[in-house]
Amino acid sequence: MASGILSGMQGKLGHAAWRWLFYIEGALTIAFAVLAIFVLPDFPTNTRWLSPEERALAIRRMEEDAGVGDEEQTEGQGSGLWLAVTDIKVWWLSLALTSQVVALSFNAFFPTLSATLGYNTTVSLLLCAPPFVFTVIVSALLSHHSDKVGERFFHVASSFGVGILGFIIAVSTMNTAARYVSLQYLISLNKKLDREEEENGTKVKSPRYIL
Repeated sequence: MASGILSGMQGKLGHAAWRWLFYIEGALTIAFAVLAIFVLPDFPTNTRWLSPEERALAIRRMEEDAGVGDEEQTEGQGSGLWLAVTDIKVWWLSLALTSQVVALSFNAFFPTLSATLGYNTTVSLLLCAPPFVFTVIVSALLSHHSDKVGERFFHVASSFGVGILGFIIAVSTMNTAARYVSLQYLISLNKKLDREEEENGTKVKSPRYIL
């Protein structure tokens, strides 16, 4: 969509193409937000399309996320903070997540990276789409398989491995095809880790969960 807007709407109604890009994408965002009001459920208790078992499970998960009952099992917030600060696993987790965010910062500059392949603006923007589409499919399949077999470590580690391979290819060759493949690998790392965080929840509710 961006490639079409930037290449065909320059000067329309006296506005630059980049302004039209913001107008159109912003309008679509607002439209979907309004639709979401009527589509997304508020709470499991008033969601009619959930079965009783699914409703009970959803309510239980919300209670766990909110820490319901944790107050009776801990010695207070100060004690919990001290346990977290003195737990080496918390520091390792912080380092891992910080490194992950830094490594994935390329995502904000993906069109710029695509432009280094040597094509014009329209083609460069079009080249941004296939990696994301392919990665969404692979990410969904990999996450489904992870849930099916009940295994997470090797599924997450394999995504890291693919991402590392992408970085190595990106810095070691100027071949156009190889560099485009490396961008695909980098996006695969990005989206797979995002999906893992959404499904598994990379947050600590209290120190006793870090075992």
